[in-house]
Parts: sequence; C-alpha cells; structure tokens
Amino acid sequence: FFFQYLNAFFTAPRIDENTKELVMAETRQQMQMLNSNAMYKFFGAFLNAATNNDPYLKNALGYTEDYLNQVDFNRAVQIYKERFANPADFTFIFVGNYNEKDLMQYITTYLGSLKTDPKKTEDINKDVFKPMAKESTKKVTYFGTDEQGWMGISFTSDAEYTVKNNMISTIIGDALDIYLVEIIREKMGGVYSPMAQVGLSKYPTGKFQVMVMLGCNPGKTDVLKDACVKILNDMTKKGVDKKTLNKVKTSLISTREKNIQTNNFWLSYINSKALYGEDFNAVNEYKDLVNSITNKDIINFLKSYLNTNVCTRVDLLPETMKK
Repeated sequence: FFFQYLNAFFTAPRIDENTKELVMAETRQQMQMLNSNAMYKFFGAFLNAATNNDPYLKNALGYTEDYLNQVDFNRAVQIYKERFANPADFTFIFVGNYNEKDLMQYITTYLGSLKTDPKKTEDINKDVFKPMAKESTKKVTYFGTDEQGWMGISFTSDAEYTVKNNMISTIIGDALDIYLVEIIREKMGGVYSPMAQVGLSKYPTGKFQVMVMLGCNPGKTDVLKDACVKILNDMTKKGVDKKTLNKVKTSLISTREKNIQTNNFWLSYINSKALYGEDFNAVNEYKDLVNSITNKDIINFLKSYLNTNVCTRVDLLPETMKK
C-alpha cells in the first residue's frame, strides 16, 4: 500500500478544496495558540528577524492572519503539479528491516514506472533568498503581564562548508551550550534555560550562524546580551578550554554510538550525504574526525566566520515595561 500511495503522489494527486479549508482552519487555530504564549511569541519574532524576514524561511511561529490570507490554493496546486511532474531529480531513501528482493520489486513497479525526463532537472535558485543583514538591528516586543522576559541574539556570515568545518561548528555549539549554563545561568542568575543554536549550512549558500536565546529577568536583557557576546569573543580569542573540549568530544562520540543503532539516524545520514554529495563511508571515520579537531581549528574558524559587531537582537518584555 505504501508504494501505491507514493506512486499516487506523482500520477494521481488528490485535489480537495474541503481538505484545504480544514488545513487552513487548523493552521489558524494553531497560530492563535502560539500567539497567546509569550515563549512562542518570542521565538516567532526572533526567528523572523534572524532570517531577515525571508518569506522562504518562514515557519508556523511567524504566521500572521495577513500572511495566511495570501494563500492561493490554485497557485499551490500549480506548484505541486510542476514539482511532481518530473521525478528525475528525486532521491528516494529507504531504511529498515526489509526483504531486499521484495523492496526492489516494489521500487521497479511503482517508482520505475514513473515518467521522467532526465534533461529537465531543478537546481536551487539562490537568488530568491534574502541576503543576510549587514547592520545590527534590535526589536522589542511587549507581551503579557508576567515578569519574565526573553532575549535573543543572532550572528550570521558567509562561510565555506566542508566536512571538517561542519564538525568544528558542531563542537562550538556544544561548548557554547556548556558555557551558557556555567556562566550565564549559574554564575549570573536570573536566566531560565539558555539555548544556543550553532550551524553551518551549505545551501542555498555557505553560511555560519550563531543564535542564543534566553528566558530571563526582563530587567537584565542588556547585561545578559553583553555577557553572551563576551563568551563568544573569548571563544574567538582563546577557543575552548581543554576540559570542555574533551567533554564535548566524548559526548559526540558516545551519542553517535547510540544513534547509529536507529533507523532515524541512517535516514538522516543518508539524506545528508546524498544532498551534499559527500562520501557515504564517512560514517566509519566519525570518531577520527571528532578527535582531529584542535583548539587552534576552533579559533581560526571563529576568527574567519564570527563577527559579533553585526548582531540581530530581539527582546520580549512584559507590557508593564512599555513606556
């Protein structure tokens, strides 16, 4: 049944106006729920700002009624039919416990029979995405009456994507998580669950981004912002201390050893390697890659790709602080 269902996505898509109305109603209900919660309200505002309000990178946290009113069902159907008209550049990935002979029979019958034109494939149009912000910005949103605030800062720069650089980025993110807890939450106080997201992307273009989000005392957002920037600047100058670096590496290797036993890991791994055109056998070199990263690598990477002078910042404060 699954392969019949998959085949129908290409050969007989079901276009149902009633389903569209149901989806839109559910989306509006979800939007209202998210917008009534201070944390989600902050995340939506911050992620919109961190992506320079790019409509192609918008997610449910950033939906508004005006945005949903722009939905054109006929245009959505047209785009779907255009994209699924030619599966020549699709990659299908199957993981799990299956009989290989039976699987190949299903693939031949339901995927091999799809009409394709290898001469008509699609590439990512890099020009449709908005460029990253070139100047610092700050936005303050006032919401609710609880004496709790949120503060988020983001730094983005062009960067070269390589397997090694991606691992350096991962280690930086894990080390930053540790420093945020040790310095911002435990030493400074007034902070609830500091979070960091650090990532190196390859598509649509190579970019390095650092995002820090804090639930905090609303009167301490400026102090906390400065403290977070100091941590990042210190990492750029000195890198990661030996104890923290060893802790991060040990955790990465241990986590990989557990995750490699799951189907979800292999689905994600194969998808990533296929998308980025990387060696599938790299899974056997993971431990060596982790251990090869030095503190000097981290410092050089941050000096090349982290600029804390251009900062996108969003604060969410209680309405009682509105002047």
